[in-house]
Amino acid sequence: MAFFGRGKNKIKDPYTVRHMYKDYLVDVEKDTIYDVPYSTYVTIVTSYFKKVRDIILEESDKFKLIRGLGTFQIVKKKIKPLRQINRFYSTDWKTTIKHGKKVVYLNEHSDGYKYLFYWNRKGSKTKNTSKYRFVPTRTIKRTLAKYIKNRLKDYFEYDS
Repeated sequence: MAFFGRGKNKIKDPYTVRHMYKDYLVDVEKDTIYDVPYSTYVTIVTSYFKKVRDIILEESDKFKLIRGLGTFQIVKKKIKPLRQINRFYSTDWKTTIKHGKKVVYLNEHSDGYKYLFYWNRKGSKTKNTSKYRFVPTRTIKRTLAKYIKNRLKDYFEYDS
């Protein structure tokens, strides 16, 4: 049987909406207005995450996470000079294979800037936040790429 998927999931045990719903039900009393079915819960969570997405992507603004987890935003970072190719540039594999030698993306469409989702954990009141990571969905990554390539939005520059 042929496998046409994108490969195994890199995140071995992701925390999904179904897990969130089970944790939510533990804290909610039965037969109250907060005791909602799974479909209603999914609708609420989905609309919340869409609003967060709009704040970050559309409004180019910071989003403050709850319980002191820090802030989240999209930032642009100037790429270092070409002499440090291996550290800062991504490889253009299609062109590399075609020409037989390493070719890198120069990000000419964005004037040499690299855009990334930045989670500022400084001042976080929660322990072990470095153990967590944010992986945006493919749709969000493609939307950001569209904004950058068409120069529809601009984001704050990050200085490390």
